[in-house]
Amino acid sequence: MVNTVSVRDLRRMTFHRRRRLLDLRDPEDFAAGHYPGAENYPYGNMETWKQRLPRGTEYILLCEHGSTALRATAELERLGYQAAAVVGGYSYLKL
Repeated sequence: MVNTVSVRDLRRMTFHRRRRLLDLRDPEDFAAGHYPGAENYPYGNMETWKQRLPRGTEYILLCEHGSTALRATAELERLGYQAAAVVGGYSYLKL
């Protein structure tokens, strides 16, 4: 079972060294608008960045609709990272 957080919970979170928000969308979509504090880590490049993430940090993963974040969260959890996907994704944040 993959960990998830709601948009409501996301809005209550603060991001810092021990909790990071990773936006998995393409750089163009990220540049067009993103959630404050988000860092762009495109899903298409996950093989490159996934094993270089610092341990001991909680990762909140965000994509456009939520399904990509769920897949990426499952992969990070499999590797031993603490991660959660935002249910509904960035599209819900715009509502």
